[in-house]
Amino acid sequence: MIYSKQSNRFYIGETQNVQKRVLMHNQHAFKNAFTTSAKDWQLNPAIGMKTVESEQPYVIGWADFCSVMIEVKVVRGDFLKDCKKPLRKCSEKGVGEFRYYCCPQGLIKESELPENWGLLYLNDENKIEIIKVSEIQKSNLKAERNILISLIRRQG
Repeated sequence: MIYSKQSNRFYIGETQNVQKRVLMHNQHAFKNAFTTSAKDWQLNPAIGMKTVESEQPYVIGWADFCSVMIEVKVVRGDFLKDCKKPLRKCSEKGVGEFRYYCCPQGLIKESELPENWGLLYLNDENKIEIIKVSEIQKSNLKAERNILISLIRRQG
């Protein structure tokens, strides 16, 4: 995740070489990317997570009665690849009793969602809109506990 103070925006992506990728965004190597709106992109520190679990969600949270997982997608190909994961086809293997995809407006259609998933859009005003509310589903509680323990361990 990188952040620009100049444009007050975040960008989430994947790469093997973070420093090179940030430099490429600042040099506007990606001509049609919205990151060309600024030249001050910097790595935004996030909590790194090391866990034995196959699922490592972008966002996971817990309340007294449920867990919520959000997968953030900014590239359509990443969404299509994610949908093919075995744990997307069998809800008991995934984490989050309520699951959402969050993406730029229009990147994912409601009709493309896995069963019981919700959809959140980031609109042009950088506000999250609920397009479809998730329905509750069974989750892998052991995996959720392992993720939570990993996060606690990283903070200690």
